[in-house]
Amino acid sequence: MDAHKHRFASTPTSSGNLVTDRVSSFAFLHGCTREKATTVAVLLREPVSAERERLFVLWWQKTFDDLSPEAVVEPWVNDLHNELFDRLREHLGKVVRGRVLPDVARLPCRVCGRIFVSEPPRYARQCGECAHAKPYLPRATTHTNELSQPRWSEGVYPRGPYGPEAWWPVLCEHPNCLVVFATPGRLARYCEKHQGNRMSAKRERERDSTPKHARFRFRLTSEVDGEPLQRLTLTGRDGRQVELVPGKTHVARNEVELAELAGQLARGVVEVERCEPN
Repeated sequence: MDAHKHRFASTPTSSGNLVTDRVSSFAFLHGCTREKATTVAVLLREPVSAERERLFVLWWQKTFDDLSPEAVVEPWVNDLHNELFDRLREHLGKVVRGRVLPDVARLPCRVCGRIFVSEPPRYARQCGECAHAKPYLPRATTHTNELSQPRWSEGVYPRGPYGPEAWWPVLCEHPNCLVVFATPGRLARYCEKHQGNRMSAKRERERDSTPKHARFRFRLTSEVDGEPLQRLTLTGRDGRQVELVPGKTHVARNEVELAELAGQLARGVVEVERCEPN
């Protein structure tokens, strides 16, 4: 199995957390047979010897040859590489069986997961790009619907190809739809149900000219998860607050307020009914 044909390798299945257990799983993912993977892991087991550890360094650093230039390793693999480096760095540049080990080490960057060459004497744990970069979130602006503001996923790493990504919570633009969907693109305007049938939205607008935000009447749900609800307060961009209390209904003042109420509908906080069409 060539683990690097995929975005990420699988998480090791070994129940133990010993370095040798994880090395065995790592070696298996790099195409070793189970027998060879076990043999590789044995080099790190007691009794420890400098020769065995240096032989392991030869194999370990060679595994980076399998990686493509744009490869990003999974976090558990990153942890393993850095743990191995802590244990084996004293052997870099030393001789084993007539061969001189390189004094540099290839490692995955702790910040982005990409591979770089760490050089003595300091042996950096971050690639040059991440070492000189400030903490950041990807640039993102308001959705093209001019309503939805960007949010950011946590990301596998703080930076890089699998760092935080922008996404937008968007209220479907079909006049009768209150689905709020998440999208990584600023252009998506319709939910999965209506994406392929936008003509139905056009026909509905022609049939009923009522603005979308005036088509629905909301009321507070009596309880959520067994807990009674007494009040829901919404604050608009203009700073105006709207309160929903039991026994009263509310029609959204605008599309922004409607999107917020649609989000509360998905959470089960409010219920909805249609207003009478014009």
